[in-house]
Formats: sequence, C-alpha cells, structure tokens
Amino acid sequence: MARVVSSGGHLERIEFVDGSPLPCEALFAHPRQRQGDLIRSLGLALDEAGYVQVDEVQHETSTPGI
Repeated sequence: MARVVSSGGHLERIEFVDGSPLPCEALFAHPRQRQGDLIRSLGLALDEAGYVQVDEVQHETSTPGI
C-alpha cells in the first residue's frame, strides 16, 4: 500500500505502490500491541503473537475477573 485517499472525511480508496486503486469504504487495522507494566504485572497469558490470550467461548483471560 502506498497511500489512503479520502474525500470529505470519508475513505475513498487505497492506492498501491504500482498505482492500482482499490475502492473501499472502510479499513480495519490491527495495530501492534505492546505489553505495558500493568499487563505484565497481572501475569496474563499471552498468545504466540504476544497478545493477551482470551478464551473465545467464555471471553475471559487467564486471570479470573479480568
């Protein structure tokens, strides 16, 4: 991706390095997550990518109540 193009505050398209456009109305990004002191102090289990591990059924972390 080379740039994101908007008009009137709304996403219009993404333009790639080769110049080809991809019209779109929304763009979702998953920013990098750095584990701060609070997360480390809670001892939460992390997944392979370093994100806080959450049980997809119970929606809980490895620490009860969090």
